[in-house]
Amino acid sequence: MYTKKDLFFLEKALEQAKIADSCDEIPIGAVLVKEDFIISSSFNQTRSRNFKLAHAEIIVIENAKDIYGKGFYDDSVLYVTLEPCLMCISAVSLCGISKIFYGLSCEKFGSIDFFCNENYKKKNYRMPICVKIIEFESQIKFLMKDFFYKKRT
Repeated sequence: MYTKKDLFFLEKALEQAKIADSCDEIPIGAVLVKEDFIISSSFNQTRSRNFKLAHAEIIVIENAKDIYGKGFYDDSVLYVTLEPCLMCISAVSLCGISKIFYGLSCEKFGSIDFFCNENYKKKNYRMPICVKIIEFESQIKFLMKDFFYKKRT
């Protein structure tokens, strides 16, 4: 389950997604939180960096290392607007992030179901708890649809 505090931090991730949209990036935002403080926030930058791996989650983890000074974030929480892909959820797991809250499921690349599969759990000792927050689902869906509609027209 989630709290008002979780809604607040997902809203901060949504603000990052809106920044991405204004920069002509796929509107995905992420925020990494430890002890109720944002230690890193960013948005998808695959277009501006011309690098397909520049997902919001990866950038947040990378920036947190520079800011926080280490590469393991035990007891930290990731808030991301779109369900993480397999690459991102694996990175989250490797860094010891304990929870992921996301706003919109991703049928094409989302990996929560795969990652939470019992066979995968047996192979990985650090499983983040994954929670979907539905309060912002329609806003995030509109942002994503509007972005791709503009690209197609």
